[in-house]
Amino acid sequence: MYYKNIVICDTEVAYAKALGRFISERKELALQVFVCDHPREIENLEINGEIDYLLIASQFDEISRTQIKAKAKFVFTVTGTEVLAADEKGIFKYQSGEQILEIIFTEEHAAKGTRGLFFDSKSKTEATVIGVFSPVNPVEKSRYAQSLGKDLGRNANVLLISLQAYASMRQLGVESPATVADLLYFVEQEGQDMRTYLPMLISRLEGFDYLEPPLKEDLGRIPPEIWVAMVGEVIRGSLYEQIVLDIGEGLQGLTAILGLCEKVYLPYRPQQEYREIIDRCLAELSFLGDGSLAQKIELKELTDE
Repeated sequence: MYYKNIVICDTEVAYAKALGRFISERKELALQVFVCDHPREIENLEINGEIDYLLIASQFDEISRTQIKAKAKFVFTVTGTEVLAADEKGIFKYQSGEQILEIIFTEEHAAKGTRGLFFDSKSKTEATVIGVFSPVNPVEKSRYAQSLGKDLGRNANVLLISLQAYASMRQLGVESPATVADLLYFVEQEGQDMRTYLPMLISRLEGFDYLEPPLKEDLGRIPPEIWVAMVGEVIRGSLYEQIVLDIGEGLQGLTAILGLCEKVYLPYRPQQEYREIIDRCLAELSFLGDGSLAQKIELKELTDE
């Protein structure tokens, strides 16, 4: 994943959130923003690996600050007399967000002539949505989606959104902080920032990010326009380049959800009884869709290799 992370840790929560919102709204910055009000909260932020940039209040003692691992540490100063550790740089707190970003950039990269490490050299392109669906073997289908997410994650920022009941990553020993239901709640709110909110929901696995499905009884009650709105918000408001939808049966407006995808992979076993079910499913989707849906679907035969 090419993006970097920046953590803002300050007891003035409103200030930290405002600065985080300013940074996340700068679409040319390949940064994931995390906000907290105490150093002990940092380990709960689900950050994958070391912090790239830490902005932390000077009110926290030097010992607490030095225990945080970060590639670059900036301490908010107010009086200019604050005591800093050898690996810390002071940055005046009450200046514009633009000035704060410029100071971080100048300190960290200008001397090396590597502007692209902090500022994304190209604007973010719209994410590609890939669906994984099958009317048979839902467990194997979800495993295929996870494998696909890992493969795509070698070259892109990938988010796997599970719309399949029981496709929990807890089976792999991963405790997810939230589910798709939390993301749906976010979509219904106004004035929220996706790039600040979404990192608090996801789990980070090897090669891709993951969002747990809601409860099975909730999946079938959600109308298709809400799914469409949710995916649209992620496309427009996040850094992800690839979004993988693990699509289960029983969803309202299945064709509308599949229609969001640029392509749909349908993994299957070659047994005759499975292929008959798949053929019937494809015929039904072709009948319900506008003709373009069948062209998106690509069969993927599963093997034991």
